[in-house]
Amino acid sequence: MIQVYNIVSGAKSFRSLVSADSGLALITLPRDGTLDPQHPTNIVVQPLTAGLNAGVGVTLRARDNILLYANYDAILPTSNTSRHTVAAGLRVRF
Repeated sequence: MIQVYNIVSGAKSFRSLVSADSGLALITLPRDGTLDPQHPTNIVVQPLTAGLNAGVGVTLRARDNILLYANYDAILPTSNTSRHTVAAGLRVRF
């Protein structure tokens, strides 16, 4: 929840918009309204849960300064879509 304050003497209207990563769906309520100069207005930001998130990751130390890693993430479907992400790499500490 976010509290928004009006610092001027008259009422001001607002519209809330959300921009997020393509894998994250968010909704804001209320989407628009009027800010009262006497009281803060609450805006709720809530994720939409259309699937179940699951993941696993492994990191291996090859040497003191070299790490190998692999990660797997999935959004399991509750409808007809799903998303899977695999990442692997090498980290070198200097």
